[in-house]
Amino acid sequence: MRQEWLTVWEGVMRFFLLLCMAAAGIVVGTEAKAAPARDYEVTYYAERELRTWVGTFYKPCGTGGATMTGHRTRYFTKSQSSCLIIGGPGGQTLSCNFFQRGCTDTLAHGVPLTLRGR
Repeated sequence: MRQEWLTVWEGVMRFFLLLCMAAAGIVVGTEAKAAPARDYEVTYYAERELRTWVGTFYKPCGTGGATMTGHRTRYFTKSQSSCLIIGGPGGQTLSCNFFQRGCTDTLAHGVPLTLRGR
């Protein structure tokens, strides 16, 4: 009886483990799949005043590839533009800085990069 209970418990635990792994994959995959519809650029600076450039993350519209030139810091400006559709409306651009609430560079940390020198 005890052996049967352990076998059932192991099956339940495996099911929940797979369910959690699938949920994590969906969350990560959603951010990456949303990216191709946007032109995404993050410019990084050495100081809070945003004067000295140290790096740029760039992901062009319609591609899965992204490039990083230089390096990341906590001081950045971000620009996102919706991709132009031929015969459709023009792209909208949203910009923000690191000190604005809700402005993050999350996508720049989650997309595979092609590194380039400074």
